[in-house]
Amino acid sequence: MNFKEMYYYLMNKQWETDELVWFILSMVVGSMVITPIIGVPAGAIFYLYCIDKDFKDRDH
Repeated sequence: MNFKEMYYYLMNKQWETDELVWFILSMVVGSMVITPIIGVPAGAIFYLYCIDKDFKDRDH
């Protein structure tokens, strides 16, 4: 899956509060571990592949 498809998935997702908190938290932690320019996309990718159950169940 490329970045464009991930972007559209995240934009069209019906967010719940706990999902949004985990998404923001993963980007903040990613930014603290890596530089913020790389940490924000790395945190988003981490959220998609490790936390989001709907994304993991999709057929890539």
